[in-house]
Amino acid sequence: MNTGLPEIEMGLAPMKLAKQNRRLVIFTALSILLVSMLGCSTGAYPLDIFPEMHYQQSYKIQEPPSLSAPPGSVPISGGEVQFGFTDAGSVNSPFPSSQATVQRGTDLFRVNCSVCHGADGTGNGPMQAKLEEAGYPGVIANLTTGATPNRPDGEVFFIISHGWEATMMEMGMSEEVASERSLMPPFMKLISEDDRWMIVHYLRSIEQ
Repeated sequence: MNTGLPEIEMGLAPMKLAKQNRRLVIFTALSILLVSMLGCSTGAYPLDIFPEMHYQQSYKIQEPPSLSAPPGSVPISGGEVQFGFTDAGSVNSPFPSSQATVQRGTDLFRVNCSVCHGADGTGNGPMQAKLEEAGYPGVIANLTTGATPNRPDGEVFFIISHGWEATMMEMGMSEEVASERSLMPPFMKLISEDDRWMIVHYLRSIEQ
């Protein structure tokens, strides 16, 4: 018995095809629209979801400009001149000794050096007792007498900048031995070049 199903299926086939064609046309149109939108963008990003995150104003309308950096805060004269310990003896401080340089050096020494070398530079800082308790064999240097007063300014500056371990290695000592005998760290990246020279001036003022 003929139920007519083949005729029904044949009638639905064109409808399915037309529906698929409509979907294809819509998808193609949306794709073209999206590509057009991306191609028309003139910013650094093809499609900005939150454009204010990329192109915000430096300052808003009627808002005063931000303050400029303090004078001298941005170096423009080049990096620090490097020299070895063998050449340090011929290097002199670029600053004349004065009450101002000594006072500046005093303040810097108190903050950065007195914990080990003591407030008066005699090596009696609070760290001495701690090092003795820890079994450290060395003795913190007395900067008012002994070798330090007899060193040229450049050598003292080199020791402050590079630490005692690097200094001993420059003098020919092995890295293993130098690391065991020194706890003084380098201050090159902690204290500016000018301020390290201020500390040298302070040390000259307390020599005995």
